[in-house]
Amino acid sequence: MAIAVEAQITEMPVMQVHLESHQPLGDVLDQIKLEYISGDRPPENRIIKENLSNLEIQENDDNDSTFAQCFTLHGLPASLPYAWITNIFGLCSLIQILINPVPKDESITRMARFKKTSFMKIPKR
Repeated sequence: MAIAVEAQITEMPVMQVHLESHQPLGDVLDQIKLEYISGDRPPENRIIKENLSNLEIQENDDNDSTFAQCFTLHGLPASLPYAWITNIFGLCSLIQILINPVPKDESITRMARFKKTSFMKIPKR
């Protein structure tokens, strides 16, 4: 995207984030005032070989394959700063975040269990 910086036009890269959901997202994206295009799909990479910590991939219609390192985030802290994940975006060419919603009944059970166990861990004075 071309922007003016100190009276000079400079080309700045624009980060693209592709979202896919089984739920309609338009209203949510409108409420938080994000600009978006509906129906655009990101380019897909073909996985040639998959290992525990990396993938050999073929990008788009390229004949050459490249390697991608894989990480799984788990055990995240209970509190994180807003938009913490954006610090990682500049280091990666592709980030996939898969979110599986917890059904309402199961979430109530989990919260009740969490509440019960968190009170049991409070040390007595």
